Amino acid sequence: MDQKRICTLIQELLVRNERVLLPGVGELSVQATPAAFMQDGRTILPPGKKLLFNKDIVGGEHEPWQEELSGRIREAFARHREYEVPGVGIFRQDDEGETVFVLDEDFDFAPDSFTLEAISLEVNEVEPQNAAHKAEETKQPAIRLPETQKKQTRKWVIWVVAAVAVLVLLIILAVIFRESLKPILENLLYTEEELEIIQKWAAQ
Repeated sequence: MDQKRICTLIQELLVRNERVLLPGVGELSVQATPAAFMQDGRTILPPGKKLLFNKDIVGGEHEPWQEELSGRIREAFARHREYEVPGVGIFRQDDEGETVFVLDEDFDFAPDSFTLEAISLEVNEVEPQNAAHKAEETKQPAIRLPETQKKQTRKWVIWVVAAVAVLVLLIILAVIFRESLKPILENLLYTEEELEIIQKWAAQ
């Protein structure tokens, strides 16, 4: 069978069953990995999936092409101790005769999963002067009134001050000249008949 076709079949079986049995050789399986911290304690590895090889699982249900591939691997072990499945990885035997698998970095064994990037927890320190500069930049700009509105505000204040000043002046004049202004106020407030009544009442 064509090696490219074998690569496709392995990928399809991993997506469908998350495992591929190679009779007499071992089993490839997809395993989900949770998020975890790296050894530096500052980097979080996102959840994902990894491809594992278990040499101890050598029997089970399989298809003819899996038996054919396993036969090629075992034959290679007998001669060269290594067999490469292009696009998938390399099967070899170590010095103790144990079967190991080296994954091809370009093999996408979980095309349905999303690749997430690691997250660094390091915080870049900001120099004091830069921090002060940035804080100054984040300040809200002062609210400036239009020139016409400023003029109207000044006019309104002037009018209020002038009105208060006139009122105070009138009060002072009324206190000082109360005797002189009394007849004038009485004529403005009362008629002649009312004044006569008031005078009679005051004389009693």
